[in-house]
Amino acid sequence: MSQDNIIQVENLVKVYSGGVKALSGIDFSVGRGEFFGFLGPNGAGKSTTIKILSTLLKKTSGRVTVAGLDLEESSSSMKIRRTIGFAMQEVGLDDLSSGRDFLVMQGLLYKLGRREASKRAEELLELVGLTD
Repeated sequence: MSQDNIIQVENLVKVYSGGVKALSGIDFSVGRGEFFGFLGPNGAGKSTTIKILSTLLKKTSGRVTVAGLDLEESSSSMKIRRTIGFAMQEVGLDDLSSGRDFLVMQGLLYKLGRREASKRAEELLELVGLTD
């Protein structure tokens, strides 16, 4: 993996039970600091790829590293989840929730207490200039 790549995917394959091939040997890399998106028709493998990158789905074969962490190593899963972020096309969250509420929810998902999650959300909003 190049030192400049934060994500490296080589020959990624995913075959679901029943023989449905969702991914057929894809290769790509994402450089440090880059924003990256997947575009394609329904069934192209976009969601499958994201789920594999975020350790929510196991790959059939291929090599994937995120921030130098190999997906094959079981100890890497939580570290990878803390490193990678993604936004799905349809979020499915309450439209009335604020950005602050969403950040607090993310903190709770990562096992922070409510007070710590709220504090961290405020710090992040301040960092990007979105405080009240």
